[in-house]
Amino acid sequence: MNATLAGLVLVGGGTLALALVTHSARDLGAWLRHALVGPLPGEAGRRARAFWEAASRSAILLGALGATFGFAAFLASGEGSLPVVERLGEQVFGPPVLGLVLAALCALPASRRAAPAASASEGDLAPRAGGRWLRVETGIGYALFLALLVSSFPVPGGRPGLRPVDLLLHAPAWLAVAAGAVAITLYLGDVRRGRSVTLGLAVAGGGGALLGLLQAFHGFAIARIETVAGGLVFALSAGVATLVGLGAVAFPLEDRAVAEGEGQRSRLVGYGISLGVVLLVAVAWLMVSTPMKIRP
Repeated sequence: MNATLAGLVLVGGGTLALALVTHSARDLGAWLRHALVGPLPGEAGRRARAFWEAASRSAILLGALGATFGFAAFLASGEGSLPVVERLGEQVFGPPVLGLVLAALCALPASRRAAPAASASEGDLAPRAGGRWLRVETGIGYALFLALLVSSFPVPGGRPGLRPVDLLLHAPAWLAVAAGAVAITLYLGDVRRGRSVTLGLAVAGGGGALLGLLQAFHGFAIARIETVAGGLVFALSAGVATLVGLGAVAFPLEDRAVAEGEGQRSRLVGYGISLGVVLLVAVAWLMVSTPMKIRP
């Protein structure tokens, strides 16, 4: 499977998987009618627009995740800077572009105005009780999301320290993000609406990535390759941990609260973190491709 097709599968399939986590098959059919046939009225239209906005956000998140996978695959291959320039658009920054394209397409039905009159089908989409969120589709969505992450993860290989598992699954970074997110979430409270979880992951993940970049910049200044590598590994792993946590935990909680009319979506965090991870990958590529003179 070439890089473009792999990125399309990750972005498109992942967006569908995250949609199944929080929406039933019947609801998905109604949201498709809103996009392809005509806008739904009243509460159904509000939920349809909220769904397509969430799908747009998920596409950008999965595109950023694909960028980290592509960058790790390149580093594990051990190739020089010239091949990465040739493969930059396809393997590293191809998934973010595909994510932006899919996000733009999803944003169109999210912007459709509600129909002026209610219809009989609106009653089929009444708000559900909290227990109804645990459905067969939820399990299928999580299973599909996990399968896509495993199948899209770069093939193991390369020298120790440059293997994808070492670059993206650095245990201290994942533990730091998880512990920080739990602490901030408990401090903020109101976990059920998801905003505190989203903010906790954003602060913990952003702080971890920033600390890793600071270490990498310090290593670059003193010309120590080990320090640069350690900082980039911590930053990339923190970014991946944040994206996975947002997609698997925080965003579904937010989407359920929005669907029930009990909360609002954190748009700045939802889009900003994903774009920040893409910027992190770009900075990491510049540092890796820039020659560094080793001091005696």
